[in-house]
Amino acid sequence: MVGESDMANLGPGAGLVESLLAASRRWKALLLAFMIPLVVAAAPSFRAELEEDSIAAGDMATLKLIFTDLGNVQAPALPELTNCPAQFAGSGSQISIVNFERSTSIIHQYVLQPKVPGIVEIPAMALEINGHRYI
Repeated sequence: MVGESDMANLGPGAGLVESLLAASRRWKALLLAFMIPLVVAAAPSFRAELEEDSIAAGDMATLKLIFTDLGNVQAPALPELTNCPAQFAGSGSQISIVNFERSTSIIHQYVLQPKVPGIVEIPAMALEINGHRYI
């Protein structure tokens, strides 16, 4: 770094050079800060989503079981539903980063098709994953 007494010996442009060097160091520090990953994992969770909450007998609805930050969870067997067969329709995964928080979800989908008009009750599911119980 150039001292004040040295700048007087360098001439009138020395202050500008020192300012440019200081700005260059700040930009390098800022760039380095953005290069360091600041991704934080979200809390693990399990939830269920039903795409259609009201359908006619014979129509189909999709039930999604979503496991977030719980690893590669295998598709669980659904409990028996009265007058409504459920069929496994496949799995997928999703990675999202929001506000520097990263989450990974495994999504298992099931097709539900009620046979008769009426209310189909889907009971709460309790799953134990990695030693923790999720409801």
